[in-house]
Amino acid sequence: MAFSTDGKATMSPANARDVYAGDNLLADEQRVATSNSRFLFTIEADADPTTLLRIVSQLMLSNRVPRRVAMAHTSEDFICVEAELRDISEATVESIRRKLLQLQCIESVRIERIVTPCECSA
Repeated sequence: MAFSTDGKATMSPANARDVYAGDNLLADEQRVATSNSRFLFTIEADADPTTLLRIVSQLMLSNRVPRRVAMAHTSEDFICVEAELRDISEATVESIRRKLLQLQCIESVRIERIVTPCECSA
């Protein structure tokens, strides 16, 4: 954090990165959310009572309420969680993916960009 000449605190992009999640590799990527961007996270994880809470806490990094979240048991030991987030940047998506993969309960994270057809007027 730095302070400008008028005494207000400012945060430089270098200080805003989470080095533990590898965000320093995303330094050149634009962090602006694309309007109407939609991403579907498919997360396979251990079937533990705390797993869903751990996943949702990482999704909160987007500062968006997920449009939908669904969870199902895929076997006795594993669950699958699907979460759709909208209006976030690809850099934020990548940061969340890396944070999720740091959790020991996570087996895999797949991300799909959901493309909606353009509504063109004639």
